[in-house]
Amino acid sequence: MKQLFVDGVEIDLFLPTRPAGAAPPCLVLVAGTGWLGGLTKPGFLPLNRMVARHATGTGYACALVFCRHRCITETCGVEVLSGLGAAGALLGGWQAAAAASVVAGLGYAGVARALALAAPAAAAAAAALAAVAARGAAASRRRRAAARGDALERAVADAATAWAHVRDRAADLGVDGGRLALGGYSSGAQLALLLALRLAAPPKAVVLVSGALLDVDEGFHAAWDEPAPVELFRVGKFARAVKWIIDRFIDDILDTRSPADRARASLPADVGAARLRASRWRVSLCANELAGFQPYQRAFFDHGFQRLTTLLRAADADLATCEIAGNHWTLPLHIDDAFAALLPRDLLDD
Repeated sequence: MKQLFVDGVEIDLFLPTRPAGAAPPCLVLVAGTGWLGGLTKPGFLPLNRMVARHATGTGYACALVFCRHRCITETCGVEVLSGLGAAGALLGGWQAAAAASVVAGLGYAGVARALALAAPAAAAAAAALAAVAARGAAASRRRRAAARGDALERAVADAATAWAHVRDRAADLGVDGGRLALGGYSSGAQLALLLALRLAAPPKAVVLVSGALLDVDEGFHAAWDEPAPVELFRVGKFARAVKWIIDRFIDDILDTRSPADRARASLPADVGAARLRASRWRVSLCANELAGFQPYQRAFFDHGFQRLTTLLRAADADLATCEIAGNHWTLPLHIDDAFAALLPRDLLDD
């Protein structure tokens, strides 16, 4: 692996495991980091590099791009996690006391006494965490105010910087500049999709792997209300509270402060058929991205995939789809077969 930094953008270049005589084609792959950077970025490095290495097994080079995002401390994630921690301390203390009483065979009366004794300690722990959460929330709000801007546009610009560098310096990098594909993994697929539709010269191919939040506009909201055979945690106020938290977090990490911003962060509704036909599209999704956990899987993954593929088919674009076995986190175990379908050697031939 060769690591490059271009105008602050990290590019990890992986060359094919079985190099051919000529310079190999290259997949410029935008990494999936959950739209987060800073202290949270190292947690995403191993999985993304694993995916990139698997891509080279097809004979392609892979330029893995890490766009710059906010650290979680610059989002409402601090308040959310701190609040959940306080609730967990309160409930966890009670659960531990009840479990210990049952194991000790103290009976219902013993369980009740144990809970009564544990309640003050659990409440004190929760109060302490709530106090920490309040201080952390205040600091987080100050950081968010300082960091506020156009996070999504900056990330797309980083992807554009990396794409231009690989294209213009292909010979120095040891890849074929005339045979480049633009791709993205997970959250990186959203950025790659937006960039692909904005480039002056459309990429020959667009390869999206397990793409998340390809649409955060009206369809994202509607996806929460579609019926499904099994709906977990969709009980009245709880479901509304969870969606409110998720919407707030999305707006923080993408800087989508209005419906117009949400539309701009999504697959454009007015994209022309000719533009879609200008690239070859290879789009994949895991069989159960979030292990069937609805409505979250539908809102984050399934809906965007369906909307994109529907538009591509309507435009008569060159489209091939691929289902990856397993879920979003077990993807590397099954990615070889997917890349064999997504990255055939003749994908970038004229």
